[in-house]
Amino acid sequence: MTTPAHFQKLTGTSPDVVAVEARKAAQRRGIQPPPVPAIARSRQVISLSGRRQARLPADDRPLPSVAVYDGLLGKARS
Repeated sequence: MTTPAHFQKLTGTSPDVVAVEARKAAQRRGIQPPPVPAIARSRQVISLSGRRQARLPADDRPLPSVAVYDGLLGKARS
């Protein structure tokens, strides 16, 4: 079997192009591809950040303070 000249010039082909060409070739031969099952889609949009926050436990740590660093700065010179 010989390869057409225009295919020999190709250096690479994406899988999508191969799939489309295979489907076209099968349809020319009278072979119908199997039906693609429908994807069940939810009508409600779920926020990913809201979902993550809902799972976080309560944070009991005290708020951060920079008061301990004031001693490292020393007294301001005037």
